[in-house]
Amino acid sequence: MRVWPDLLRFSNQMLRYQRMPEGLDHEIGRPAHRAMPDAYVTAHHLRDLLNAESHEKLLAWSSQPGLLPRAPSGPDRGKAWDRVGQQALEELSQDRDVDIRFSAQTELVRREWAACRGRARATNTIMKSAV
Repeated sequence: MRVWPDLLRFSNQMLRYQRMPEGLDHEIGRPAHRAMPDAYVTAHHLRDLLNAESHEKLLAWSSQPGLLPRAPSGPDRGKAWDRVGQQALEELSQDRDVDIRFSAQTELVRREWAACRGRARATNTIMKSAV
């Protein structure tokens, strides 16, 4: 979800068909939902993840709740978090689902950082013009 947030779904088999990992033999990966074929497909996804991000970052992410790329419910369902209204975001940050709560809280923190950077730039501009 963090590496390929634009994908429609994130199950093992959906990743297989959306990402089409290089070197994956379609027949070895069948039938789906069996131990060996699923492990084979997952190994290809892991290889691609390790090529995209460091193993340290992947391990750190694995200890956190899921960072959902889009709001999963309500009137903002399917919208990227940066397009969700402030009030809805604050409500979602109190959701019972840990992934929804974590994702909404992460966006609130991102917005606060953006606001702080904006205030710092404005202050810097004022200081320069005063000099």
